Amino acid sequence: MHVGAGVYYTNIIIDQLANSKGGVGKAPGITSIPTAYSLYAANGAVTPPLNPTNGVGSATATIPANLLNWNPPPAQVLPASGASSFVCGDGIKPNPSPCSILFTPPDLPSPRVYGWNLGIEHSFSSNLSVKANYVGNHGTRLPGLINVNQLNPNSPAEIACGHCESPTDLPYFSSFPYLFGITELTDSDISYYNGLQLSLSTRTFHNLAFNAGYTYSHALSDLQGGDFHSTVAQNSLNPLGDYGAAQFDIRHHFGLTLTYNIPGMKSPGQMLEGWILSSAIVIQSGLPWDAVDTANDPSRTGQFVDRWDFFGNHSDFKAGPNPIPFYQAGAPSMPAACTQAFNSSGGLATLADGCYAVGNSVLIAPAPGQFGTMSKNMFYDSGYHNWDLSVFKNWTFKERLTAQFRAEFFNILNLKNYANPNLVSGSSDPSSTGQFGCACETPDVANTNPALGSGAAREIQLGLKLLF
Repeated sequence: MHVGAGVYYTNIIIDQLANSKGGVGKAPGITSIPTAYSLYAANGAVTPPLNPTNGVGSATATIPANLLNWNPPPAQVLPASGASSFVCGDGIKPNPSPCSILFTPPDLPSPRVYGWNLGIEHSFSSNLSVKANYVGNHGTRLPGLINVNQLNPNSPAEIACGHCESPTDLPYFSSFPYLFGITELTDSDISYYNGLQLSLSTRTFHNLAFNAGYTYSHALSDLQGGDFHSTVAQNSLNPLGDYGAAQFDIRHHFGLTLTYNIPGMKSPGQMLEGWILSSAIVIQSGLPWDAVDTANDPSRTGQFVDRWDFFGNHSDFKAGPNPIPFYQAGAPSMPAACTQAFNSSGGLATLADGCYAVGNSVLIAPAPGQFGTMSKNMFYDSGYHNWDLSVFKNWTFKERLTAQFRAEFFNILNLKNYANPNLVSGSSDPSSTGQFGCACETPDVANTNPALGSGAAREIQLGLKLLF
């Protein structure tokens, strides 16, 4: 038996600082922040761009612009400060639209993870053993993004004007009328992982060696996007409302590898000796995908990261080779479950008053000014199933020289594996009615990595190798 625990500190991923778009008006990161803006006040007065020798943010900045451009010209990281296109106003005509920014508090602490494990191991013989481990961890103070200037769609002013998204209702309008999204990189996100890991393995026994492993686990977090390169919370007034399955949540995973040295005998040309069979099997349940509306803004917050209202069994919306059926409102083919969902929610779909439906499960847009009932990463793809087989033949010419012929069969059963909709453009966005829920590519193509054995149809590879 063994027991372990620890506390681990890590660094904030630089990509979150350099390239994060925040989901709020596409707030620029370090790589795209201009060295100066023209700022339009509510009364129309214009503050011109800062002196090119000053840094970003205020007239008192002392960082020279040339120090902000880390690479020698012309490969500058930041654009020139004199560009006239960088203007920010309050959005009230004739003033230009407000800008969005991303900022990091100077005292942001390091993320940390608390980990623990408990395991036992038993040997049935000198060749066969079994292991069982429980592994858990809890991440705290993880980096996440919230918009501190988010409109409150349920505020009296927004309700009175019919959710008009008036910029004057922004919390910081009086101080910064030229800013819309003020995205803060915070340390408020959390994560949990719990897993049971079982393995059975043997050393070479009667020419056979194998290792079988099964993991039952659950991963949770409130981090958005791909979990590592976060986007802003759906509702920055309640970021923990995004707590749900993590992007890498795999409930079941089984793997088996084995190697068998076929007994041989002396023969001409060594043709009846030196043969080896090797095989690998992977069976894995689906990964989650997050259905986020990036076009219609039903919450009226201007953030365009809204989820819809879902009724029924989430497993009905499992991603596959075809899109999830969409039905226009009033169409004769629209299921009764759609009408029932509309009536029970009191909502109005923002997408042609239609709905998605599979069986008795329905997805519709929420009422204007409301956040949807869906949790993050509610739906799952169809999983991954693969069997690879290899045949090796060795010829030994001298003590230190061996020739090996290899025949390798990837996905020998030609099983159909489909990509996660998060990887296929438009497939995880309910505003994209033609593609929503469609895992229309193989995993390798969707990951732009069409390599052997990475999810495509059956492939065969032949090779000859000299070992010396």
